[in-house]
Amino acid sequence: MPKPKTAVAGSSLGPYPLMSHDYAAPASEEMMETQSVSVRRPLESTPTKIPVPQKKVEGDGQPEVSNVAILDAINNLTAMMELFGTQLKQNSVMIAELSKSVEFNAKEIKNCKSASSNLGKEVSKMAKENAELKERVQELECYKRRWNLKLRGLKEKTEERTRDEVLGIMAKINPQWSTKLENMVDSVHRVGKLETGRNRQVVIQFTMRYYRDEFWRRILQYAKI
Repeated sequence: MPKPKTAVAGSSLGPYPLMSHDYAAPASEEMMETQSVSVRRPLESTPTKIPVPQKKVEGDGQPEVSNVAILDAINNLTAMMELFGTQLKQNSVMIAELSKSVEFNAKEIKNCKSASSNLGKEVSKMAKENAELKERVQELECYKRRWNLKLRGLKEKTEERTRDEVLGIMAKINPQWSTKLENMVDSVHRVGKLETGRNRQVVIQFTMRYYRDEFWRRILQYAKI
């Protein structure tokens, strides 16, 4: 097998001869130095003289206040103080009167509280007595009902004489008392609300419980006959 040919530098032999180029020239270095220049300001000179303050000239600025104006201001201030003193006295009098009114009202309130407390006790006492009276009235009503008899089924008419009709029925039940019934019976009346198609009950109140009991026995005997 044949060996490949190699090119030698600087020789013109071989298939690829070497060539030189112009851009491979050596570069030169330059050194630059800069100098800074410092500028200094000269010191200010110290003043040798102190400034003298200027004197005020008369007539410059605000005008002077006269004695008359000062006297008027004093008089006005005095008048204001006197007015303030008068008002202060009036306020003191009003405060004293208000204090008296407050004390009087406090006493009145105290008296009202005491009276209210007493009234509360009286009301409690009266409430207790009222409850006792109601109980007694109920007992009396219950006892008084024992003197009464109720009659049911009596037909009610527009203009009726209930007492006469009831006394007639009682005379039929006990003929012996027919002449005494006017004195034996105290009152006769219907009870309850008037309604159409409904006959109200009739209450017969006797003058004595004895008459009521005797008449009730007679009714029981009459019912057995």
